Amino acid sequence: MVTAKATLSGNTPPANIKARLNGKITQLFVEDKQQVRKDEVLAIIENTCNYAHYKVVYSLMDSLNQSIETTEIEKLPCAENHSLQLGELQNYYSGFLKQLKSYKNFVQIDYQRRKINGLNLQIAEYTRYTENLQNLVNLSQKDLKLQEKQFRRDSLLHLSGVISAEEYEKSASQFLQKKGSFQNSENAISNTKIQISNLEQSVLDLELQYQQQKETQIITLKESIEAFLAQAHLWEQNYLLKSPFAGKIVFSKIWTNFQNLNAGDVVFTVIAAEEKKEITARANLPLSGAGKVKKGQKVNLKLNDYPFQEFGILQGSVQEISAVNDGENYTVLIHVKQSLQTNYKLKIPFKQNMQASAEIITEDLPLAARFFNPIKSLFLN
Repeated sequence: MVTAKATLSGNTPPANIKARLNGKITQLFVEDKQQVRKDEVLAIIENTCNYAHYKVVYSLMDSLNQSIETTEIEKLPCAENHSLQLGELQNYYSGFLKQLKSYKNFVQIDYQRRKINGLNLQIAEYTRYTENLQNLVNLSQKDLKLQEKQFRRDSLLHLSGVISAEEYEKSASQFLQKKGSFQNSENAISNTKIQISNLEQSVLDLELQYQQQKETQIITLKESIEAFLAQAHLWEQNYLLKSPFAGKIVFSKIWTNFQNLNAGDVVFTVIAAEEKKEITARANLPLSGAGKVKKGQKVNLKLNDYPFQEFGILQGSVQEISAVNDGENYTVLIHVKQSLQTNYKLKIPFKQNMQASAEIITEDLPLAARFFNPIKSLFLN
């Protein structure tokens, strides 16, 4: 038989809720033995943040963090509310408001979009101008063809001696003038098309610049929200005492508001609300003799609160043994019969963290063997 100290618990062991900082309880939201929900706020440790203000701001920031892509950010109010008391979170909220105002200014000024609209108007004007130039080019081309025919006729007449050299030169000059006018019109169209292309490239550059700046603004706004939420979670860890799961609250040290606390004090204990309890015992098994303990061995549990001479013992079996010790003990998980009925046929009411002495039966020896084994060991030594 190997003996160890054991603690009985249900599926979910009780959770001790400890204070992280020195201070006092300023708001107590629950009463002793009250049923609580998971993550329910039980109490607040003294700090400079108004909890009612905090809940409103946190709800807004958490909602924004989850839906900022679909939220019309420019419609959010960004006037700083000086009546809010957020304590150490104030700077983070102010940082968010500052970034929100920057984003709204960016949207309202809309510099790139306005400039793009202006460039698009210029492109439209140049496009109409190009159409008019094309009409002029078409007319100039017809005029040039007529002048070319006239010049060819005059060339033949000059060769035949019908017209003078002076008249011929005059006809040639008119032809060259028409040709030059036609080429100038074509050059004007080419230049206008180049200007349109440059304007279109400027529009593309501004569109890209606008998207980049908008994305940067939104990313910075997201970062300010995430910074607030990260600090808010740290604030909650320090000042809010919450229930880790649903169950019954048991007061440990605090009974009313304005009682002082020290960091590490157990303020509350939450006992899980379990429909079906699987009762187990965790035993600290000393290194000496631990090698004889095996899975499935019977265990007798003597409860400290119920003297075994009067109430009897509970029975269980070894369920698991830790593979590594902590330097002094192995942890043994013991399955306990759910009925908690002792060998005296008495039923023990279950309470979390009941202490017991666990006697692990490593081998069932006959009475004679128990008597002679110590004598035999003397001769063998």
